[in-house]
Amino acid sequence: LYIEAQKNNVSVCFLKENKPTNMEVHTTLTAVIEELKDYENIFQCHRSFVVNVNNITSAKGNSNGYQLRLGNCPQSIPVSRSYVPHLKSFIT
Repeated sequence: LYIEAQKNNVSVCFLKENKPTNMEVHTTLTAVIEELKDYENIFQCHRSFVVNVNNITSAKGNSNGYQLRLGNCPQSIPVSRSYVPHLKSFIT
């Protein structure tokens, strides 16, 4: 669903038996983005978040940024203003 930077780790949120599950991995978000650069459905939406755009169920926001909902994940994912134009190419 998404990957979130947390200090010296990243938290990977994925579906396991149709429930959101988190797992921490000792790496950087930059390294993860480099590994996933060939996947067109991976989108960095914030300096601390990367999402799989195939799982976006809603995007709400204004000129200050958006909030994404992913599948049945309870957390809203922020989208920084600088990433909004690229986000619109996925959701329109």
